Amino acid sequence: MKLSIIIPCYNAEPYIYELLDKLEPQLNDDIEVLLVDDGSKVPVKTDKKRIKVIRKENGGVSSARNMGLDLCCGEYVSFIDADDLVSPDYVQKILQKVPFDILEMSWKSLPGGPYYCIKLNSDKDRLINPSVCTRAFRREVIGDTRFNLNKDSAEDEDFLRHVVTKNEYFITVQTDFLYFYRTNVENSGSKKQLKGECKTRRILYYYPIIRAGMTSLIDEVKKEDETNEVIIMTYKNELPELRKYASVRTPAPINANELRGEPFNGFKKIPDKKTIKTQVVIYTKKVEKVGGITTWIYNFCRNMAEYYDITVLYEESYDLEQAAKLRKFVPVFQNRANVEIFCDTLIIQSIFDTIPQNISFGKSIQMVHACSQLNWKVPQDRDLIVNVSDYSKSTWREECLNSEVIHNLMWKESMKALFLVSATRIAAPDKGMNDYRMKKLLLKLEESKRPYIWFNFSNIGLSGAPERFINMPATTDIQPYIANADYLVQLSDPVESFGYSSMEALTLGTPIITTYQPALEELGYVDGVHGHTVPDDMEFDVNILWDIPKVKFTYSNKAAIKKWREILGNTKPTHSYNYDDSPVQVKVITDYHDIELNKLLHKGAILEMRRERAEHVQDNGYVMILEG
Repeated sequence: MKLSIIIPCYNAEPYIYELLDKLEPQLNDDIEVLLVDDGSKVPVKTDKKRIKVIRKENGGVSSARNMGLDLCCGEYVSFIDADDLVSPDYVQKILQKVPFDILEMSWKSLPGGPYYCIKLNSDKDRLINPSVCTRAFRREVIGDTRFNLNKDSAEDEDFLRHVVTKNEYFITVQTDFLYFYRTNVENSGSKKQLKGECKTRRILYYYPIIRAGMTSLIDEVKKEDETNEVIIMTYKNELPELRKYASVRTPAPINANELRGEPFNGFKKIPDKKTIKTQVVIYTKKVEKVGGITTWIYNFCRNMAEYYDITVLYEESYDLEQAAKLRKFVPVFQNRANVEIFCDTLIIQSIFDTIPQNISFGKSIQMVHACSQLNWKVPQDRDLIVNVSDYSKSTWREECLNSEVIHNLMWKESMKALFLVSATRIAAPDKGMNDYRMKKLLLKLEESKRPYIWFNFSNIGLSGAPERFINMPATTDIQPYIANADYLVQLSDPVESFGYSSMEALTLGTPIITTYQPALEELGYVDGVHGHTVPDDMEFDVNILWDIPKVKFTYSNKAAIKKWREILGNTKPTHSYNYDDSPVQVKVITDYHDIELNKLLHKGAILEMRRERAEHVQDNGYVMILEG
């Protein structure tokens, strides 16, 4: 066998099949391809006769490559990552250079991510990247060298260094581009390392000169090299043995977990891993100022914090007003890759959200806050699906066949105001023609010549409305206005799975003007008693609205709390959460725009921040905490 090609593969669909299609026409009896499926959730299958699939339990890329090295028969060996590509003449161009000990090849990145292009023009050129994928090896040169299973990053550099430091070797190059990296892969090892997700730490040593007498450094670096990536930066190295255990380089800016030796301005700290342990995590991608999910999170936390330790975790953004309101009762954090989170129960808010890899949980719950819409899917890999109403569940049919129905918790705020109020999103596809109906109702109100004022709290204003319709910005506290209004107006299509604003109004004793909503009837609403159900075309006698019902509406959280207690467990919080808004002093170490303060902060400035916010921006290298 002339050449063995080793491909470690873990959950690499659909890229792996594109790679195999590139390779197959290049294969013959002198070439073997060992595809090591490292425990992929969907096992790799191929009918390509010259490609051998070897399945194993998941152990990481080093484990997969080592299995390939143990089983391969070729005189020469090359490595390809499953999400990359090679040229149509990859095999031919490698064998064209035989004999060699190590072959280095030109490479560049594929479209769609950061662009790199490394062109070797002659045998005098050398690759600066330590990747084994841009090299081929004579198997005798590799010998018994294997990839270090203790490292989950920098394993290529470790392998290559151990091969070259124990051998006399001949390097040649292939100037043609043979290898093509896919640099837009989210969970690549290099990206995970820079986000602090790897167990392998990058230890940086900096000495302007490493003198011959500093022999104790050899033993220290050798020990670190067993589990960590070691990089030594120096202008002069009088201990050549260090190259066996570390990458020795000329000083340049670098990200690392730890700096040893002398101070170095080019060091940028990789954030250390942190751990959060709690009973319940509520996870959402982002939280708007108003919306069903926003209200659900607040009401759930207000009702359930006496029973559980609850942490609210968001991915992209959380409305600042809503976050400040919620933090008085439970912790609210933006998810960061270097934070490892452990919880008994994870509650995912949106059917479109995927579970981040840094969350470990005993049980997962998928909330379904909406009715079924075209092309929407409810994830089926959760331990439990919870619909907020029977009506919502019925619209999803088989997707929610075994779901629980738990009506949303309510939290009654004792606040009063007086006007006609609506709190609805304009131009939202799940609300249907609500803006059209609002305009028709406004026209009828104008035609009635009776006095009215209508305040609409929304993310987008209603265009072309009369003067007595006031477009108000979205706010976190809508209940003070609803509580003393003559009506709460809700004119959505009949797709409301719960109707939060309507239910808030009824529990506050405020009647509602609503289109037909099955979920409201499920919850106890009666037309003419608790308000007025108006037709979709708004063709009704608008004067009936001045006959305002005196609403007595009873709604209890007991049934919903009981079900949540059954699901989450009959426990008490094991930690106490005390809202602490005391600031800490920070010093700005690089210019940046702070989105929470909404201002440009300049290097050297000293100011106060919330501790959690300060820790977040410190992890990102913008500030340094001065106290606490």
